[in-house]
Amino acid sequence: MMTLHLDGEGDINVPVGKSFPSRIVADKLGEQFKTSRFNTYLNSGRAHAVQQDGIYGLLNEFNAYYHGVVAYNSIRKKKIWKNYINNDTCEPFYELKLWILEHILISKEKYPDIYQDLIGNKTYFHAFTNIHDRFARLCTYRMNLKSAAGKDKMLKDYKPYIDRLNSEPVKSVMKQTYLWAK
Repeated sequence: MMTLHLDGEGDINVPVGKSFPSRIVADKLGEQFKTSRFNTYLNSGRAHAVQQDGIYGLLNEFNAYYHGVVAYNSIRKKKIWKNYINNDTCEPFYELKLWILEHILISKEKYPDIYQDLIGNKTYFHAFTNIHDRFARLCTYRMNLKSAAGKDKMLKDYKPYIDRLNSEPVKSVMKQTYLWAK
């Protein structure tokens, strides 16, 4: 069981089911997907939660990054905190969203028992869609605060992620997650 705090709902317990190490997702993605967080989460050692708990560890990180951006956003005008919290970024939104959706695709293709276990976990998908939708809104807000050059740089740096997220297999899985959450 994993407990996540969801805005507007409080804490929920997400059953942790069968999974596979997230390094399998790293093996599927090419060089263009290597960001500063790629090795930390996808090529990390066996002791890391995303290796032990796979897609469940990724959901936990997705939630943590969302709350980090929320915290940064709420105190960004207090300059003293900028030395301690540097989470003025939405790049993890694209990274973790893609890694989770790729995890689902790999499960469907190579691990049918894990896939069936996962799609039956409505609490997982409820948590994912809650975090996803709030994180997406927050990132839209943060992007609107950036200069045109800042937006262009971020979109250029994350073009492989954005393109893959807009590809048909990944878009199809994203649509399914909302159905599985119901």
